[in-house]
Amino acid sequence: ESDAGNVSQPHISCIYRGWLACQLFKKDGTNIGLLEFAVSQAKKINDPLLKNAFLYLIWHKICQEQASSIMTLIEKARKAPKDQLCVKNCGISHETIELFLSCVKILFESFVWEPNKPLYINNILEAVEPILELPSDVNQDKNQYLNDAFGTMIKEFVIIKNSANNKILSRNLVDQHLILIQVLLLIFKIEVRMVRPSKLFDPDVSFFSHLFMEINDVKTKASNQRIMEEQMSFIKKLIEKSSNCYSDILLLADKFGLNQNEIKEFWQNKY
Repeated sequence: ESDAGNVSQPHISCIYRGWLACQLFKKDGTNIGLLEFAVSQAKKINDPLLKNAFLYLIWHKICQEQASSIMTLIEKARKAPKDQLCVKNCGISHETIELFLSCVKILFESFVWEPNKPLYINNILEAVEPILELPSDVNQDKNQYLNDAFGTMIKEFVIIKNSANNKILSRNLVDQHLILIQVLLLIFKIEVRMVRPSKLFDPDVSFFSHLFMEINDVKTKASNQRIMEEQMSFIKKLIEKSSNCYSDILLLADKFGLNQNEIKEFWQNKY
């Protein structure tokens, strides 16, 4: 197997195959299997910088717009709409939205983090740029190969770098997006009503934008009592609506930092 700089051929193949699946998914958003395949290819990448770079690309270029549409749909309807409205606004059915959100959840869960080691945009670019030194036998039309699989990735990260050199891939933003996707998924699974996902999060959290932020902006905020009350109310609505998905509900409550004993007691009194 050939090497391109420090980038091994298996990594290149995973990115190329995954990005090809992404392009096919853009043409047929109902075929969630293509998106699942792309995420599975990203998970096979051992280099943490390359893995995170490719996961970010899949999210930002392929999934972000659709996830934002789903969020907007729920915000307006105050519930998970039926098929007709889902297809009208998102181009896919209620069931397909569930599958899409499940796949995006796996995507966010697949990011890797090293203790006390911020992922600077410069480091990510240094990991991605050796791909430009692909061996000549990779593809007869090298430029087309690069444009299809890697050109978008490098261009995207250069834009982020040019905005500020000290930007890092924010673990907090990744975690907040993961929690939001879990919220949306449970709303569709349980079909709970009178909910507004935006009320469950700090208004300062920037959803459906870049997952990068300047290192100086990384702060830990104190818990907001009003938001925690909204979160607890949402968890109880889920429990009242369905006896299913208890482990998922409990996991979400843990991500919110809510009192587990109160939730378990509420569950036991209900069922």
